[in-house]
Amino acid sequence: MVKKSYAAVLICSVAAIVTCGVGPVGAIFLAGDLNGDNSIDVTDLVLLQQGWLSPSVCSEQGLVGRWKLDESGGATASDSSSYGRAGTLQGNAAWMPDGGNINGAVALDGDGDYVRITGYAGISGSGPRSCAAWIRTAHASGIIVGWGQAGSPAARWLVMLDPAGLVRVEVGGGYVTGKTVLPDNLWHHVAIVSDGTTTDSIRLYVDGRPETRGTLVSQSIATANADDVGIGAFGGTAPYFNGRVDDVRIYDRAWGRRLPYARTSTAMEGSTLLTCRKWPKTGKNVSARW
Repeated sequence: MVKKSYAAVLICSVAAIVTCGVGPVGAIFLAGDLNGDNSIDVTDLVLLQQGWLSPSVCSEQGLVGRWKLDESGGATASDSSSYGRAGTLQGNAAWMPDGGNINGAVALDGDGDYVRITGYAGISGSGPRSCAAWIRTAHASGIIVGWGQAGSPAARWLVMLDPAGLVRVEVGGGYVTGKTVLPDNLWHHVAIVSDGTTTDSIRLYVDGRPETRGTLVSQSIATANADDVGIGAFGGTAPYFNGRVDDVRIYDRAWGRRLPYARTSTAMEGSTLLTCRKWPKTGKNVSARW
């Protein structure tokens, strides 16, 4: 979102560019004449901000699933991407409407609880991908999000905490871990970026910062189109995640190397991240880069 303090503002006849301070990196917003007054100024940036989170106007490039997990009742976890891939609570998974890092979260007890995204098997083959989630747990070992097929080399994709409490990506016959111990019962943002080739190229991020690599076992990536995506489990089997999960995202592209420290529900970093259709009332096209 557009921040209150701007490091620089450039106004010209074609576009307005604003660089904002947002933690360890900056954000760049490109706005055209959105209100049709033949002038590009802060008013246009306000319009950009107002439409920023409207899925009917803008879609995030490559976003194939986003589960905010903000529900307060029922067994359905809605998908706020344009695909509508809703999930279903399994076991005793429970909503915590005010217990997330961003609004609500889902609470999982590590004993059969997870969210199943029925009918969606995730990114398959060697396709590029990025995954992100907020987690809060006091327990090591548990799957954050996973899909694919067990028992075959390279055929699964698991983002998890290992028994030492380190973030780990496992693909079947190969894996990579970080070095930060995460089970401290505080909120942490975990993000994974892969070009889809091998575990050697996987990049890990914790709280928006590149994670130092721990252990690497090299393996090609060839994720099977098999089990549905699971949040908190893979294929409905252990190790189940024990704690809270919030704002899970899957992309079919690899993010760039600058990843912001994301503490709000705004879009994540990438190249030409938001693709917007005609802006309401003005009929103008707009794009934004984070």
